[in-house]
Amino acid sequence: AAETTAGVTATVPLLTPDYASPEQVRGGRITTASDVYSLGVMLYELLAGCRPFDVRAAALEDMVTTICQTPPARPSVACRRSNASPLAARIGRELEGDLDTIVLKALRKEPERRYLSAQALADARNRMQSELGRTRNNLARALNELSRRTEGEAGDRQIDEAVELFEQSITALEQLP
Repeated sequence: AAETTAGVTATVPLLTPDYASPEQVRGGRITTASDVYSLGVMLYELLAGCRPFDVRAAALEDMVTTICQTPPARPSVACRRSNASPLAARIGRELEGDLDTIVLKALRKEPERRYLSAQALADARNRMQSELGRTRNNLARALNELSRRTEGEAGDRQIDEAVELFEQSITALEQLP
């Protein structure tokens, strides 16, 4: 495809800009790292409810600059920005830490700084899920202890709300690819 601006014609390979890695939009060598970047965009979208960059209506030069130079917001921050609901805010808090780090590593501008393979990305996610399972068990024990110490209907309602929110967050995280 070609775009003409002020008498200059730029040839751009056919690609989906929202999922294209920096090396792809520059016309560089496409490797496994390019695929890891695209997987990172999809994971970001699943977690945050939006893509790391909105380049659909951008001029070619702006699209290239955004993809190649602009760092994405952390998924936890983007989740809270893209959806103002209380659940989104809470899920955003759940994303902070390991999930943010995993996604942002997949979206690094330099291919050599990304995961070496899709399997390495999956392994990082699996390690995080294993840690999440331990966290869930610890929280369940803490909630059970809290319920034994809390008396009355108001305390029960607070505990029920906390358990429901936590279970919704865990369910959302477990559905990640």
